[in-house]
Amino acid sequence: MIASSLLESAAALAVSTIVLATLTAALGASAVTSHGAWGLAQGMADQRHVEHLLDTAFARTLAAGGSVLECTGETVVLEADLDGDGSVDPNSSERTAFSVVVRTASRRALTQQLGRQSMTLNDTLPGDASLRCIDGLGAIAADASLVRVVDVPVTGTATRMLVADFGA
Repeated sequence: MIASSLLESAAALAVSTIVLATLTAALGASAVTSHGAWGLAQGMADQRHVEHLLDTAFARTLAAGGSVLECTGETVVLEADLDGDGSVDPNSSERTAFSVVVRTASRRALTQQLGRQSMTLNDTLPGDASLRCIDGLGAIAADASLVRVVDVPVTGTATRMLVADFGA
């Protein structure tokens, strides 16, 4: 009789251990999945934030009859008379620049300069990231006045194509 109770106890302990191990594994998998989902959501939110800043700057410049002042593989500068006083103040939000700057050999950053203030929008772009200034024929624009579309890197794998045809 004692042997059967001991055997039953050992079986119950084995079943409890299996259930506990299964729950522990499920909890660990849940934590990994949650962390992965959070990282994906954060990355998408960061990308959308950068896209929104780009969209706003280009739309504001377009609405005010502005223009692309400079467009190279590293920098695009937009300017418009936003307050309607007849001149563009380069130290205000009437001049906006987006630049791809070198951080290390394998990493670049997208920055925005609004007047005299600047901020980094994305500091994790690959080392070959650059702006593309495209003319009406789909080629790289030779001059800022010919730029019709600007392709801006917003993440390591995504770009944002923006219309820069400000009435030309």
